[in-house]
Amino acid sequence: MSKEGLRSVLVPLYTWFGNAPDMMRKGKKIDIGAFAESLVYYDKVFVNIENKAQLYALLDWFKQSDSPDAIVTLMNQGELFFYYYDFVSAPVHLVEADAYKFVNIQSEKHSRLDLFKRYVVGGDIDTYYSTKGKRKAFFRALEDGVITVEARTFGKAINNAKQFVLEPGNYKCILENLLSSLKQAGFPVPVPEITVCKERVGPSEVRLHTNIDFDSISQQIGKKYQFGKHTPLAIASTTNRLLWSSAILGSDIYISSPTYDLLCDKVDEVISHFRDTKRNLKRLSVQVDFPNIREEVNRDLITANDVLRIRGISSDFRSWLHTQVDLDRDIIASYYNDIIERSGLRPCTRKLLRIALLTTVTTSGAVAGSVIGGDIGATIGTGISSSAAGAFLSDLFERLKTGWSPKIFGDSVREIVRE
Repeated sequence: MSKEGLRSVLVPLYTWFGNAPDMMRKGKKIDIGAFAESLVYYDKVFVNIENKAQLYALLDWFKQSDSPDAIVTLMNQGELFFYYYDFVSAPVHLVEADAYKFVNIQSEKHSRLDLFKRYVVGGDIDTYYSTKGKRKAFFRALEDGVITVEARTFGKAINNAKQFVLEPGNYKCILENLLSSLKQAGFPVPVPEITVCKERVGPSEVRLHTNIDFDSISQQIGKKYQFGKHTPLAIASTTNRLLWSSAILGSDIYISSPTYDLLCDKVDEVISHFRDTKRNLKRLSVQVDFPNIREEVNRDLITANDVLRIRGISSDFRSWLHTQVDLDRDIIASYYNDIIERSGLRPCTRKLLRIALLTTVTTSGAVAGSVIGGDIGATIGTGISSSAAGAFLSDLFERLKTGWSPKIFGDSVREIVRE
């Protein structure tokens, strides 16, 4: 199979309220287990990291197995890329209005590699590559192994996020997933029945009211985490940013809750926005006799060398996995037995494999249906038209029509029982 034909995945590694809050609670900068599992499931992995601490945490994992050169090898083989946003998508608090404005904050103009080296690599790389030759090899690999994207490509995605959170049902869903994932991660938070209502407070402004006490939750989980009203808004904008990145790359996405559930909702939104389409999102969830690599790596039960060994002998499994619209337990068990026997490992856990994938027939003749967002053309603190928000959905749909058919791997919290 050519490199161009390999199935790829985008993996945000940094931990925060929107991704792997269980690891954030343990003080981990990245979800290294997600990266490890992606190496087994995919031939090509796009790793999204934001800063030096996250890169060094990744390098530390390889260094513990005395194999930091493996990153260079993966990049040189076109199997690992660093995917870097040289801008920040953030809800900015307008103090006087006590409102939030969605913005993309662009970094200063430099070459893509200069930006990555400045904000991510830094000057401590000697710790991992002690000789001049090894450092030179690392930086040479970065020349083709870094993808940097700018804010101008993501304007429609952020506009849609603004409009999306204005709908009380959408905002409620984000809050439910967020609080459920925090509770599942071990944070002492309530998961009540959430209420949300919308009030128009000006010609271009609306205000959302909810029974969730953000200040109280911030105190309960610890102010160092900086939880607040901005958190669900940041999840909405980050989700759209990831989804558009996936569409540009033509890749799948590996993400933990609560963003996993919201990503599935966004793909559903794209599909439901157009009439006469034959696509639908199929969600698979099956307990399989396959090692929970994410959990075992995060518990230090499986090393980087173990994962690389599993990756080396599981190419047939990867090829099979990405041709399936159902998951056959017996076939997975057969692959599992073969991989475990050949790797010499004896994993302790089983994987609850969750995949959301598009099953397809045709999209010809599909036209826009009802406008997303109804008659409200404003977001929290600033206005945005419904048609502008819908443009993002149209762009995504065009990608679907031309062959992008993403799978979303991750963990869901939809079944958490309310208190």
